[in-house]
Amino acid sequence: MPGVQAGGTTSGNLSTNEIAYGNYQIGGGFGNQSAFYIDGVLSNMPSNNALALIPSQDTVQEFQVTTSDVSAEFGGFAGGIVSISTKAGTNEFHGSAYEYTRAGF
Repeated sequence: MPGVQAGGTTSGNLSTNEIAYGNYQIGGGFGNQSAFYIDGVLSNMPSNNALALIPSQDTVQEFQVTTSDVSAEFGGFAGGIVSISTKAGTNEFHGSAYEYTRAGF
């Protein structure tokens, strides 16, 4: 999305910035200045304001990123707002499979 820059890497080796992984610079703000909501619940860690939970790709139904002009209910954050909605469950067994590979060049 325009105005969003990833704050960390996902390479999985020693160069991975674990503090910034899953945290983004949104709308010109610094990393750790954005709010992350999962199903309407704030999911930021109190210690460094980083994202506390990174949901699996298979659990996300939709997401919305607000980069500027947020409403007053989201006050206290200088960056953007990321709202994630998860999929609803059922009483029946359902499954899915996917493969996620990244080529390191």
